[in-house]
Amino acid sequence: MNYQQPELQQRLAAEYALGTLQGKARLRFERLMVEQPSVRRLVLAWEQRLAPLSSQVKPQAVSPLVWPKIRQRLGFEPAVMPSPKLGFWQRGLWAGSVMASLVAGMLLWKYLIHQPEVMPVYQDVAVLSTEKAEPVWIVRVTDDGQQIKLSSLELPTIPSDRDLELWAIADSAPESLGVMRVVNGQVELIFSAKQKQRFNQGKVLAISLEPKGGSPIGTPTGAVLFTGKIKI
Repeated sequence: MNYQQPELQQRLAAEYALGTLQGKARLRFERLMVEQPSVRRLVLAWEQRLAPLSSQVKPQAVSPLVWPKIRQRLGFEPAVMPSPKLGFWQRGLWAGSVMASLVAGMLLWKYLIHQPEVMPVYQDVAVLSTEKAEPVWIVRVTDDGQQIKLSSLELPTIPSDRDLELWAIADSAPESLGVMRVVNGQVELIFSAKQKQRFNQGKVLAISLEPKGGSPIGTPTGAVLFTGKIKI
């Protein structure tokens, strides 16, 4: 098997990220990941591409006895059992008190602690690569087109006196979508109405290296580092 074929590497990276690549094939692919950074980047790209799917999995409630048992095993609270000398009605009161506490704890967990956060739903729209066709940025946009998120596969070095700026290119000159503030390898931008229109009309995305604060003339002045076609 020729592991240097790009199509095969993409397929194996996807299967590895999904967890469907098993046995000796998985071990061979892991050795390949150690040897070739480009393969590791493919796996990371697939993991980040598949990660939003986890937000669609509904949380499952566990037994109300789980948390008290964990606390008891860790020594945070002693296990309390009703005395065998208690009468029937006293044991009933004890059981009722315990059940009421459990129900109260479950309600507290549900309504105060475990309120699920409403997360925006993103769709993949582009992969931005270097001039050597090395993928560096995964680009996602919310369904309403108001927010865009870029995740870096390999964070580029940015001089302290420079900024990255994102551009949409249609049939005319590039138009700015905003200066990129990279935080932990990710960038999130909220579009204005005009930027949203620029993105919707764009065919290609590009990232250039600009002076601090962005291009002073409204078009790229520095080197264009990454480009990729918009696929919607």
